[in-house]
Amino acid sequence: MTPSKLLRNVTAMLDRANDPGPVLAAIGDLMVASADRNFEAEGRPAWAPVKAATAKRKTKAGHEKILMWSGALARSITFKVNGNAVAAGTNSPYGRIHNEGGVIDHPGRTGTVRLRTDVRGNLLRQGTEGRASRLAVFAKGSHKRAVERAFTHGAYPIPMPARPFLMFQPGETETYGALVLNYILTGRIGGQP
Repeated sequence: MTPSKLLRNVTAMLDRANDPGPVLAAIGDLMVASADRNFEAEGRPAWAPVKAATAKRKTKAGHEKILMWSGALARSITFKVNGNAVAAGTNSPYGRIHNEGGVIDHPGRTGTVRLRTDVRGNLLRQGTEGRASRLAVFAKGSHKRAVERAFTHGAYPIPMPARPFLMFQPGETETYGALVLNYILTGRIGGQP
């Protein structure tokens, strides 16, 4: 190799090292694909199962997978290249609590509800037996026979287990490093150096 060709090759490698945007975009695509696989597999490793009541509600609605009610969270995963770095993430307001876990402190509240009554002013019930016999019927604005009742609901915590979907799987960081090295040395994206 002639000295001028060697200089051109080294200069090209330095240029690619100083502007890794194309290979970082390819790595961003791989990171998003890895997150998609985490949703599909319900975690790698497996996420904590949902509570029985949640599982029942999801089954009734036809949604079987954890963190996949509408698919909005999984679809929100994107990446951004910024200089010499790439980051994958979500702009979903509930993404972080699902990914990292934590406690949602639900505030207490007070208010009023309108409940339907019969002619004598007795509350109408949703049924005559069991739980339904203890539940009142809510009144619409158009119902003439109704009474307003005040209520107070205390604050309560909602513990959320971590279900990490934005995480590196074994071997991924090595793969990403090899892609960067290959790009700097050859200018190609993909394959091994």
